Amino acid sequence: MNQIYQLRDHATKDAKSNRYGSVESKAPSAEDVSVSAGGLYASVKRCVDVLGATSLGLILAPCMALVACAIKVTSEGPVLYRQRRLTEGGREFMLVKFRTMKHNAERESGAVVAQLNDSRVTGLGKILRKTRLDELPQLWNVIRGDMSLIGPRPERPELAKSFEKKIKGFNKRLRVKAGLTGLA
Repeated sequence: MNQIYQLRDHATKDAKSNRYGSVESKAPSAEDVSVSAGGLYASVKRCVDVLGATSLGLILAPCMALVACAIKVTSEGPVLYRQRRLTEGGREFMLVKFRTMKHNAERESGAVVAQLNDSRVTGLGKILRKTRLDELPQLWNVIRGDMSLIGPRPERPELAKSFEKKIKGFNKRLRVKAGLTGLA
């Protein structure tokens, strides 16, 4: 079906009779609405993503070059950091970011969520994270089609498994393409 929203038998499922014999229906809940990324909507969304990410990439290229130089000068290791993340349908892709932590920061600990005042974050990395400049290389992920400009932030597969157990409905975020800006 090429529709943006599909309501699941809303009228009959949620209808109830009141004491006067009339039928009233409550508004659809989040479970009643599902997103279907097909047809014209998907094509327009993809065009907006590619044009937006390309335009932003060109405009911000000088800034990204300065950030890359600053990372290279202030710490050892590569400028870019690649990490496996999840997107629509649970498909894995390689997310690209500017490196904000010490090189090989998770070599001993494995996959862990960064903490406030994490000792693995470099001095420049703190600034990049606070200003979100570390996220700029993800424009490439948007152009490639791994991500969208707007959607739920992509999570690491190792951490997503534990989040699914702790957060009800966490895996629903995989119904749509991961996003650069998040939904909230």
